[in-house]
Amino acid sequence: MPVQSINHINIAVPQPLMQQVRDFYVEALGLQDRPRERGGLSGHWLYGGGAPLIHLMLPRDGATAVQGSAAIDHFALTCTDLEAMKAGLDRADVPYREREALQEGFVQLFVTDPAGIRVELNFPV
Repeated sequence: MPVQSINHINIAVPQPLMQQVRDFYVEALGLQDRPRERGGLSGHWLYGGGAPLIHLMLPRDGATAVQGSAAIDHFALTCTDLEAMKAGLDRADVPYREREALQEGFVQLFVTDPAGIRVELNFPV
């Protein structure tokens, strides 16, 4: 069977950054923080479009998380309402870079979360 789409992205976040990273995705990007489906794990499940897109959790076995994307360069999310997203990023004082990829059919915003993970936001046009 072929892969259809991203199910979710799991980000290991050290405790001192957890609230700041959660706030970035909720306040700046507009995801919703909902209870985790499985108990016993610390962190947040962040939903968009009714689906859990990003899981934030403490590093496993007490390990220290590597900041930044390490071997992963970035992840991308399909979004709607470019102007509302830019306004939300501006309100949250999150810098972004905009790229028009009109031949490909979308506009992109590039941001970096507080843990150093690069996030690509794609807006179909």
